[in-house]
Amino acid sequence: MKLSKYTKLGLLVICCLVIIIWGINYLKGIDILKSSTTYYATYDRVDGLVKSSTVIVNGFQVGIVQDVAFSDKNDGSFIVEISVEGDLKISKGSTAAIASSDLLGTKIIKLNLKPGDTYYEEDDTIPSLIETDILSDIGGQIMPIKDKAEKVLTSLDSTLSAVNSILNAETQDNLKKAIAHTSSTMENLEKVSGQLNSILSNKEDGISNIITNFETLSESLAESSDDFSEISTNLASLSDSLANANIKSLTDDMAEVMAKINAGEGSAGKLINDEELYNNLTEMSNSLDELLKDFKENPSKYINLTAVDFGKDIYISSSDINKDGEYTFKVKLMESSEAIAMSNPLFDGLGNISEEKDGKNYIYTAGSSPNIEELSDILSEAKKSFPSAQIIALKNGKEVKLSKAIKKH
Repeated sequence: MKLSKYTKLGLLVICCLVIIIWGINYLKGIDILKSSTTYYATYDRVDGLVKSSTVIVNGFQVGIVQDVAFSDKNDGSFIVEISVEGDLKISKGSTAAIASSDLLGTKIIKLNLKPGDTYYEEDDTIPSLIETDILSDIGGQIMPIKDKAEKVLTSLDSTLSAVNSILNAETQDNLKKAIAHTSSTMENLEKVSGQLNSILSNKEDGISNIITNFETLSESLAESSDDFSEISTNLASLSDSLANANIKSLTDDMAEVMAKINAGEGSAGKLINDEELYNNLTEMSNSLDELLKDFKENPSKYINLTAVDFGKDIYISSSDINKDGEYTFKVKLMESSEAIAMSNPLFDGLGNISEEKDGKNYIYTAGSSPNIEELSDILSEAKKSFPSAQIIALKNGKEVKLSKAIKKH
């Protein structure tokens, strides 16, 4: 039998349609030449699961999602139709979980098979669940951190607002002044430290002598321990003698003496009981107080001594000294191996301070007058800060003996 060309064309079209339908289903993962079993699963949400999504068991593809549709309950839940190829049987107790297949969040259905002897029949509904993917885990972990960060930022904003309110212009000025004062104080402390070092270096020999004297005194006390023991023995003997003495007779005698004094007998009794004598002594004491005050204020009225030089102590008369102005007198404060600033607080109240260099040492003096008596107040004030301060005499700018300058008048 000979087929017509139209019949051949029809058969060719039918074959092409069959091939196209098979190819489309194959590309979707459906092999129409293989047998398959259909199951269903319900979900509250599908998280992006679509038709033709893969169905796997232990990482191996066993089927595809045939359809995703809303359930008849109209509560927003979904019914997913699952097609499992081949002879794979799903035991009861197994679950169909929506999971992510990669980091991009592509959704699949993962069949978690549970060993058993009974199996689901075709068109049965398999228990479902939704597995948490990596992004959801990360989001769940990040959210608490985000909430804490927001709270920290809120607290930090409040703290910064409080700090800004505290650090106003007035507070900033006060802080600047406090820092400036602290810097000035540190500079003053540094200067005082330098002065103390200078003084200690100048008095090093004296300190060494004091330590030596203490060591000598300690040795002397150690050597005198036997003498102290003997003194202790003598005191013990004296105590025993007093304990054995007739204290009663002594107290009786004392009582008799006190009775005579109260009766006005004897010199002591008259001295105690004579009111006129008491008044005279009071007046004499007041007169002596007035005399001492006048002596302190006007010593020149009572003392007229010539100057005698006994080392460091100088006694000066009130007679005219240095009449011709040949000598100049100054108060020598100290010598130092290092220069000291003229603004040092130690020089306060001493008037004009002069600094002269003698070899390696610096000499500091206060006041300058041809009359030595005019320097007495400066000398008294200087000894408060410089105990070794003394009056020196200068002739033509060179220091000479004070006794020579005083005697030549």
